[in-house]
Amino acid sequence: PGPTAELLGVAAVQGREVDLGLLAASVGIDLASCLDAVEPAVIQRLLEDDPDRLGGLRFSHALVRDVLLDGLTSLRRARLHLAVADALVERGAGRDEAEILAEHLWQAAPVGVGSRAAAALEAAAEVAVSRVAYADAEDLLARAVRLRQAIGSGTADAHAELAALVRLLEITQITRYFQGADHELVQRAVDLALELGEDET
Repeated sequence: PGPTAELLGVAAVQGREVDLGLLAASVGIDLASCLDAVEPAVIQRLLEDDPDRLGGLRFSHALVRDVLLDGLTSLRRARLHLAVADALVERGAGRDEAEILAEHLWQAAPVGVGSRAAAALEAAAEVAVSRVAYADAEDLLARAVRLRQAIGSGTADAHAELAALVRLLEITQITRYFQGADHELVQRAVDLALELGEDET
């Protein structure tokens, strides 16, 4: 049925495991209506009980999810990622969900939430640092820098980009002692610092 197909698309964007409460919030319906709409997918074995989460569901096979994702346009996927991110924020996403939120906003960046996505990536990087997951933090910050460069247009944007660059280089120093550091990023940080009058950065 149409409502089931729509929910499956959102569920595919959410991930292999399906959080029914988050799914309902993402499409703006109550949990009971969500359960009714999802039931045909369970009957057809597209979704199955998740043995690791009581009352949870997951896609029966990764290929099912892949087919659903392939059936969405890139802009539709981005909009659904944004809906999931908004639902996460609405229910009070904390530190444990920081990377999940950042990933959804990163995927939603094409629909105009680049600044928000960059901020979420930076916040998730700090959570990763607190877990001593420096490689994850480096990846998150590298993506934040790319977004900051792409959307930057004013002085505030330049300051935000410089802050992200400096933090990324700090993490690089921790993990590799600057060996293998991207020289273009270093030069970009220097150029921005001089441009903004922060030559001591």
